[in-house]
Amino acid sequence: KFQMTYGSLSLFYGGLESLLGPPKMYKGSLIGAMEREHCAEVDSEVDFTTTNGITSTTKIEWEVVYSPTKVDIDGAKKYSYPERKAYKDLHPHWCREIVPLEKMEYRMEELANSKLRNDGHSELIREELVGGRLYTGPCYAKYNSVLRAKSFNEELVKEMERLTLGNSYTTTIHAINSCVLKLSKLTKAGKVWRGIKDA
Repeated sequence: KFQMTYGSLSLFYGGLESLLGPPKMYKGSLIGAMEREHCAEVDSEVDFTTTNGITSTTKIEWEVVYSPTKVDIDGAKKYSYPERKAYKDLHPHWCREIVPLEKMEYRMEELANSKLRNDGHSELIREELVGGRLYTGPCYAKYNSVLRAKSFNEELVKEMERLTLGNSYTTTIHAINSCVLKLSKLTKAGKVWRGIKDA
């Protein structure tokens, strides 16, 4: 069963900083803080399983996005990272594509920054690219749980504590938010019809 709640106007205007605090730097670096959130916190090497069936750790997912490494599999160098149950065997073409960060930065320039620059908007930076890619992988479950727990719903708070062990991923969530805001400038407006049952 789903439950929808509405926040206050002050919460809306306060934005992410009112929920999580400001993004943090580690040794003068945002990317350093993001790496620390994924590789050096209490939950970094603790397995978690998403609702769509991937079991991984945040340390592994950081490697997938930031510096994937090929290993020897059947005499060939290949990527070997967690995947949804049975996908590797039954539907290998459905598996996620591991793309090195350098290639993604090229795509970011070609598909996003060149257009943002042309329209006079701020360009995406590496931290936003990394945050966006992390969100599209299994780590979405942890980031969403942090934000949902801010509703103070007892079940959601327990879920966040179980998944993150208290790691709030503040800098990463700010990077994801900034990525979405910048990329939204490249979208075209369209009508969306939505309704709430029994409203």
